[in-house]
Amino acid sequence: MIDILVMIEVVKWLARDLHYKFQGPTFYANHLLADRVKDFGSAEDDLKEGFWLGCLDTTPPDDKDIAELATNAYNEIINAKPCLLTKLLEGLDRLDSTISDVKKDTSLNGGVNAILDDISKRVNTYRFLVRAQSRVVEAPAA
Repeated sequence: MIDILVMIEVVKWLARDLHYKFQGPTFYANHLLADRVKDFGSAEDDLKEGFWLGCLDTTPPDDKDIAELATNAYNEIINAKPCLLTKLLEGLDRLDSTISDVKKDTSLNGGVNAILDDISKRVNTYRFLVRAQSRVVEAPAA
């Protein structure tokens, strides 16, 4: 479950990169896209409370532990992908894959599954938007 929190953090960092580093004629569209993609609402808090406090009856991992793990995943992505949009898409793909792996655990209760479903819906929406924008950026000028 910590891997989901880690990947949410990575996606937020990648979105911030897009927000502050993208230049050119599609700057404003990418700026707004990044603002949207980094919004996971209360998903992190819901997951910490619903899973660790509610199911495991233990404290969730602290932000320092999450950030340390996220740094490694973030560095892998930024070193492997050439452009900001493909980096963000890779982060979203990894988050989706992580959620799918966690959902295979049949011992998770309905509340935790609902939280994961909510995060997954956001990820799928964001992937659609990032893919659409990457096609606009890659399209040759007329």
